[in-house]
Amino acid sequence: MENYSVQRLSALNIGHLASLYRTANNQIVPSDFLLKKYDTKKLGTSFIGFIAYSKQGLPIAYYGVIPMLLKLEGETILAAQGADTMTHPDFRKQGLFYLLARETFQLARENNIRFIFGFANQNSLPGAVKLQFQIMPSALQLFTIKTEAPPIGRLMTKSKILGKIYQTYLHFTLSGRQFFPATVFQSDGLNGVSHDQSFFEYKTYHKSYFVKLNKHFLWLKVDGSLKVGLVKFAEEPPQNFIKKIKRLAVVLGCREVIFITNKNSNLYKFLSQVIHPTDALPICFQNLTSGSVPFEKIEFEYGDIDIF
Repeated sequence: MENYSVQRLSALNIGHLASLYRTANNQIVPSDFLLKKYDTKKLGTSFIGFIAYSKQGLPIAYYGVIPMLLKLEGETILAAQGADTMTHPDFRKQGLFYLLARETFQLARENNIRFIFGFANQNSLPGAVKLQFQIMPSALQLFTIKTEAPPIGRLMTKSKILGKIYQTYLHFTLSGRQFFPATVFQSDGLNGVSHDQSFFEYKTYHKSYFVKLNKHFLWLKVDGSLKVGLVKFAEEPPQNFIKKIKRLAVVLGCREVIFITNKNSNLYKFLSQVIHPTDALPICFQNLTSGSVPFEKIEFEYGDIDIF
């Protein structure tokens, strides 16, 4: 700690996190986007994370989690999703990841967060193992439906001007199908993220659409692919549903439809009747209490992940 100082993330220093994105990940992420992502006061508490600074005041590392309400065995509890972790390339292999993670875990405990869950990629999995996250036997499951349509959406999003035209087209095409999500999704699932009004109000940091497709209700993100965050199915064979969503994807200029879920969900049971999924990301848990938590019962959907 002699060579570094640590500050809790806040609205005042969120710009330092944006700066760290540029130096650590070579990404341009606007400060206002990060503020929306980490200001989770509607979910109970906010800014659960820490930035490390060099002696010269340069932001050099970050570890943070996003509070979320979960339903678990009839109880609503506060948990958190592991989110961004990054270290300036000149300060790696100095223990900053481990230091900031431990600070974040303690802050989470002080804010009554029961556990942290996350979806590790190949870069973050070794860190999760080092921090003694519990890795679940089954990973998130990826279902992909190819439409064989021209990749119009993906091509248009590569241009700023054409991207704006495409967004206008999406709005025009989907606006007549929209519905209020909390009344549809809130009661779904016994064990998983609480899909209530506060959840959907928070999730506005990414552009998405709530679309009724015949009698099915869908939460969608369109970025060249058609990504499905949540589904409430009508009673019909999965083959019929797949035909309908493929037609919608073609209309929207998408070459593929993507679902991500885990093996506990109704979505997995529905789609796996006709589509063979592949493993996506390992599911990891960090218990912050002395009691046991039935992690194996928790359902996850694509819309629960911070990138949706």
